[in-house]
Amino acid sequence: MRSRPRSSVSLLFTSCAACAAIGPVTATAFIFPPCDRILAVRTNQLPLTEVSCSMQEPPKLATRPKQVRRLPTNRRPRGYWDDPSNLTKELSSFWEGIGVSTSFTLPPIPSQQLLNYYGRNDLRWAIYRHGGREAVSEWLGGAPIIPGRWKTALAESHEMRQLVLDPSNEAGRDLSPFFPPKSPQQLKKRKTESPTSIDTQSGGNEEGDADDATDTNYTTLVRWQHKPGRKPRGYWTEERVMVELLKYLYDYKDERGRPSVWMPRPSELSEAGRSDLMGAITRFGGQRKMCKQLGLVPHNDWHYFEMQFRLILELREYLESTDCGGERDIDHPEEYCLPQATTILNDGDDKYQSLYDLIQYFGGRKFVASRLGLKLCCTGSERKRRRGDYLQMSFGKFSLDFAIRLLGFIRNDHLSKRPPLKPATIRIPNRQYLMAMGETEIAEEIEVYGGYENVARRLGLDMF
Repeated sequence: MRSRPRSSVSLLFTSCAACAAIGPVTATAFIFPPCDRILAVRTNQLPLTEVSCSMQEPPKLATRPKQVRRLPTNRRPRGYWDDPSNLTKELSSFWEGIGVSTSFTLPPIPSQQLLNYYGRNDLRWAIYRHGGREAVSEWLGGAPIIPGRWKTALAESHEMRQLVLDPSNEAGRDLSPFFPPKSPQQLKKRKTESPTSIDTQSGGNEEGDADDATDTNYTTLVRWQHKPGRKPRGYWTEERVMVELLKYLYDYKDERGRPSVWMPRPSELSEAGRSDLMGAITRFGGQRKMCKQLGLVPHNDWHYFEMQFRLILELREYLESTDCGGERDIDHPEEYCLPQATTILNDGDDKYQSLYDLIQYFGGRKFVASRLGLKLCCTGSERKRRRGDYLQMSFGKFSLDFAIRLLGFIRNDHLSKRPPLKPATIRIPNRQYLMAMGETEIAEEIEVYGGYENVARRLGLDMF
């Protein structure tokens, strides 16, 4: 292949006498003179010339500051906290690190106060992730739990007495036998207070300091001022948590029309102003335990069901309201033709943005079309390019209208039930139940579309 001749750029400067004397020049490496009005720029093939003007240094360009990389943190590998042996090892390491010997086969689970004080946020997060200390104790095979109340912990726990009352233990030197260590919120607040307050972390070790509790902000009222409306001590019990949770579910069902047998997400409780209930659920075993005891469907299960139901509803609405709905297969006129994802996104001025997101969430356009028995709208070149891919893949005959009727029946059936739901899953109803509820047409259509197991797999439902 022939190479092009090298070209250069001719620049003409006329804003000062020195540059005007130079005249038109050709350059590939050029230091700009103080006058930077370019009157003409043209390309030619003249010999290369290097020109400079020393009347003034060129201005320095604004440069982006060099990126400072954070030092690598000592993070645990992915899935580390899913192994109970790793959690047991970390708990043993925690007690050994503060000079405490345990008297149990399994290391005790420390309170959140101790984990905050010694900076073990990793352990605190792992315990929270597995549902709280009670759930972790059961998961590890009956590990003892350090009581949350400070005085009770000192009275009942041999490990706490070693830590706080043993004068030879350096790790517990600043801990008081009368008051727990301060919370991070309290430490942050103390920075803005007057310097007359005490300097130690725990409020002092002398017994006489107990009389100064009011002056050092250790009363219960001041200690928890950062949480207005906090329930009194001893308010939350396991039975009260269940009662409060069921009341919330019944109220939400009346306001929003969601079945009361579906467990809410923790963030939903927080957004509804029930952070107290969210914390109490975590304290008494977490969502997994509450779902098991109350017979509730876990959030992940019903969220998948709702998202899929919404996808099918919005998809049928889109296909019936656009031209693609008219493109039917001759042999199977009930089958719709699904256009490209960009076409869906551009139709209706972002009206179908939600539908586009749902299609991507459930695996993309080609997989959704194959799963729901839809045809792909594509050109001849696209069909040739995708031959042997999803165009050849099929889950069998199916209908959007049938899927909507079946999922709607299952949702309304859950809406009519109250906890506990046994089994606490979203499953496809059997033939006897459908016939008893007067849904003969749905029972017959299930057989047409491959039977109960095939339909359950296609829609992500549990079997009866």
